[in-house]
Amino acid sequence: MFALIVEAAKKEGLDVFCQLPYKDCYQIPLTYITKKGYTYLDIDKQWLYSHDFNHCVLLIDEAKTVWPARGYADWTMQDEQFFNFLRKNDIHLFAATQAYDGLDLNVKRAADEVWYLTQFFWHFTHIESSHTTLCKVADKQTEVQGRMFKKGMRKVAWDVCEVPLKNFLFWRKSYYGSFISNFVFGEKPKPQLESWNDTPVFKSL
Repeated sequence: MFALIVEAAKKEGLDVFCQLPYKDCYQIPLTYITKKGYTYLDIDKQWLYSHDFNHCVLLIDEAKTVWPARGYADWTMQDEQFFNFLRKNDIHLFAATQAYDGLDLNVKRAADEVWYLTQFFWHFTHIESSHTTLCKVADKQTEVQGRMFKKGMRKVAWDVCEVPLKNFLFWRKSYYGSFISNFVFGEKPKPQLESWNDTPVFKSL
């Protein structure tokens, strides 16, 4: 899907940035991040937030690791400012994740649309597109008490809702040469092989 977006963006003369190797894209640098004793490579958000991407396209894969739902306490004013001014700065941000529920709520609120992709037959991908908006969701299990209140009043919660737009199909095979699907960040050492056959348990048999 990102390769299709890149192709459309280049036709419009827009620069495209991504942290993964896609043809005709500029790199978003990575940095080592340590959380709870675990160190991993991820997008350098400081770099992302401190540069001008006016009239550009940003492709963020595995967005759940960049803005995780469980990391709501780590949401900073830099995050807030970046998403608040996406539209004013004419930044076209596309964030992909395999677990939408794991994405930070603030990112969901900032989204204009959600595209749900599923594999179709042969090399087709099916896309369900929805417009996202923040709306009042009534809690029908509650009732307001008191003579001064009007009948029918109830509690509401502000939540992200979707309005279905259209369904699409696209032929993904033609884009296979535009990205490296098996790309991984960094390398890990091979494990030292210690066979159970060399232990006293087996030698005693």
